[in-house]
Amino acid sequence: MSDSVILSILIPTYNRDKILADNVNSLISMIQKNHLIEFIEIIILNNASKDSTVQYIEKIIEDTTDAGVHLYNQMENVGMLKNFTDILLLSNRRHVLFLGDDDYINCNYLCSVIELIQKNNNITCIIPSYQNILPTGEITGVGRDIGKHNKELSPCFMSVLKNSWKGHQLSGLVFDRQLITNYYNKYKIDNLYPFILFTLAGLANGKSVLLLSEPVMVTRPGQKNKAWGYGEDGLINHVFENYKVYIDYSYYKRCLLQLHFLYVQYWRYAMYLKVGIPNFIKAVLKITTAKNALVITRICTPIVIPIFLLLKSIELFLSGNLLKVLKTEVEK
Repeated sequence: MSDSVILSILIPTYNRDKILADNVNSLISMIQKNHLIEFIEIIILNNASKDSTVQYIEKIIEDTTDAGVHLYNQMENVGMLKNFTDILLLSNRRHVLFLGDDDYINCNYLCSVIELIQKNNNITCIIPSYQNILPTGEITGVGRDIGKHNKELSPCFMSVLKNSWKGHQLSGLVFDRQLITNYYNKYKIDNLYPFILFTLAGLANGKSVLLLSEPVMVTRPGQKNKAWGYGEDGLINHVFENYKVYIDYSYYKRCLLQLHFLYVQYWRYAMYLKVGIPNFIKAVLKITTAKNALVITRICTPIVIPIFLLLKSIELFLSGNLLKVLKTEVEK
């Protein structure tokens, strides 16, 4: 691969052969049409899929030898987290863009990413907006940051507080590869949301960009079709680990990050109200006693959660989205 490549698109995958193939073909098409072949490579790490992933991707590689598509295969299923982090080791480029195998970026977003890192090679993090879609392509939900303006961010705590939580959705995130690899090796986290740590590290250590003008299309196949569930606490304990371990920040700042996550991702516990008060109380107790919750977070959680729910209800009512949220199916 040419030394002119400045971006690796990293796609961890498992058992989505046809969807993955369509996605990769779409990426190749936009790369070719926008004359980006010399700047981009696509790296796929197959987590020992039992379907025809290998055959589909090998055929694409055979048919498009100049497109820079590389397929690697795990010898056995190593789990989601290890597949996410192992794929980092397969790139030696300065910047990487993560993409779910059933999520989609458009050519304007990809071209904007290339332009940004060409102009400033020291960018440590790019965060997109996103729109939820069904497997049929139909738009669902309210998405995130839709219609908002692009913004450059300086490496300060307020940037981290306001935006690090957005790493809960991996697709479209761009990072300085060596930076996030160093932080992963430093903290050895073991949770389903390592991209929150990566986003935190990127925001805290260099120039970052909110690239919101071209939303990533994120597929929501329904929880029954996912390889994981939200458990009894909305996976908040998993999220909390990323903030707990980040000792570059003071204890109080890390508590504030955990509490802010409870505010912006209120749906992770609010959804249990739809299946009964006992389930909601159980979820709150699980969050309060989570092993990764810092002590101040534990003390504040049962107090702030009712306040956060009230504030969010008012916010959703004023925005006209309250009924849409209330009608959203619970996905445990």
